[in-house]
Amino acid sequence: MNPLTLAGLLALPDNGGLAVVRPREAEPDQLPSVWDGIVWSLDARDLTAVPGGLAILGVEPPSEPWQQDALIRRVHDLGFTGLALPRWHRLGEGTRRLGQRLGTQLMAVEDSLTLARACWHLSEGKDALTLDYVRKVARSIAYPADNLADLLRHLSSGLGHGVALVDAEGVLASAGGYVAPELLRAMDFAPWLDFVTDPPFTAASVPGSTARAGPG
Repeated sequence: MNPLTLAGLLALPDNGGLAVVRPREAEPDQLPSVWDGIVWSLDARDLTAVPGGLAILGVEPPSEPWQQDALIRRVHDLGFTGLALPRWHRLGEGTRRLGQRLGTQLMAVEDSLTLARACWHLSEGKDALTLDYVRKVARSIAYPADNLADLLRHLSSGLGHGVALVDAEGVLASAGGYVAPELLRAMDFAPWLDFVTDPPFTAASVPGSTARAGPG
């Protein structure tokens, strides 16, 4: 099983509406963002211990602050360093601060089952996930587009990510997202393939063919 990363889960379009939850006045922290396993459960009382794992709950947190604190402490005592749960807005500030103090990454999720499936893709089904993206690209390229802009829009829609045609001088055409200048500056157009990570942005470039030199 490959470790799960928060960045990887947030980057997936089908992640169940995952978002990080922090106290309103949270200071910069180093909360865990990598997990060695996951457990999905309807009730925290049914969780089994997974040291360094991510717990995903299918029910909303209790309404009473002391019950919320007890939930966070139980998850922590079972070894989990991440907790995703629906209706996170019910969590009080004190509970959020407790999670931060205990080193538990709190996250909101709209659909816990979809998140659990996304975790499986990233931890055990990376090849299947990659193949799924390849199929989406192949279908998009086969689409009878009216022009390049139409093709990029269709490709972006199919992938769930922004797509851009760029070269060393800048963006030639794009759809579905903003291309950060710092990401462009980090790209090397000499190799056949370049993979660039400049948090929170990530991009892969491959050679193309246009009237300008060095596109990717």
